[in-house]
Amino acid sequence: AEVGWGMDRNAPPAMKTSKPETPAPAVASTVDCIARHAAGRPDAAAVVLGGQEISYRAFHRDIGRMVAALGGSGGSGGLGLEAGQSVAVETWNGYLHWLVLLACDVLGVVTLSYAPTGEFPEGDGLAAMDLVMCSAGRAPARARRVHVMDQAWVDAVMAREPLWPVGPVGPAAADGTAPFRIVKSSGTTG
Repeated sequence: AEVGWGMDRNAPPAMKTSKPETPAPAVASTVDCIARHAAGRPDAAAVVLGGQEISYRAFHRDIGRMVAALGGSGGSGGLGLEAGQSVAVETWNGYLHWLVLLACDVLGVVTLSYAPTGEFPEGDGLAAMDLVMCSAGRAPARARRVHVMDQAWVDAVMAREPLWPVGPVGPAAADGTAPFRIVKSSGTTG
């Protein structure tokens, strides 16, 4: 049997249990929570960056625009991302970064945030991702597919019609075994 959640690997065999059969209760996704705030208090500040406030209404609308830009097919102008795929994201723009991560959540796409100057190995790690989205001039040397998020692309995304309404957003796998975001941190940022 597997070691149960929170159980010591060195515990006597009788204490070792299998993973519980009862699934974890469903919880609202981040985008579901933003949608509720956008409906209930649309003009309240959802994001504050550099002194600029972005309302819940605008944040929710912009996430919908990013969902339209990342999903769909190439013919619709979207990048064609689908549930289960993986995307590495690098951008200097914090708001854009959140839009990409949250849109990927809606689409069921696994995300990995990285900095090209950080400790994350650019080689094999990024080469394993289905798509690398990065700032202009920061494309990795090895990647399956790269999409540069330059200003012209960002402007085109923000001019799109939002892809709303969407149904409830949940984890990529109903059984909770598939990752949906990979976070690497030195520990100093939380």
